[in-house]
Amino acid sequence: MTFDYSKLETWKIFVDVSPEKAIMRLSQSEDGNNFNPGTLSVVTDVFNNWTRCESADFFHKCEKMDLRGSRLWKAYAHYCDKDMEKFASCVNKSDKAMVDFLKLNA
Repeated sequence: MTFDYSKLETWKIFVDVSPEKAIMRLSQSEDGNNFNPGTLSVVTDVFNNWTRCESADFFHKCEKMDLRGSRLWKAYAHYCDKDMEKFASCVNKSDKAMVDFLKLNA
């Protein structure tokens, strides 16, 4: 994952978002009332095994791509075949094919 440290928004990520808050936000269902257990597992794994900077970047990019709840799970499990490296790469580069896949499988 990469950061542009010259941008204020990069620094805001580290100040504004606690890991717990990010995990809950990304795992929340689209209606905001429930949590997707698969997504919760994936996101918790990210925050437990990646650096704080990598996790914050991941959160920020998922937010930009509207990857939360079941959409994040579908991207990870179905598009990336539960391959965390592939999923991280797709999120990192805002993979258009993955976004198109999610639109078709909404």
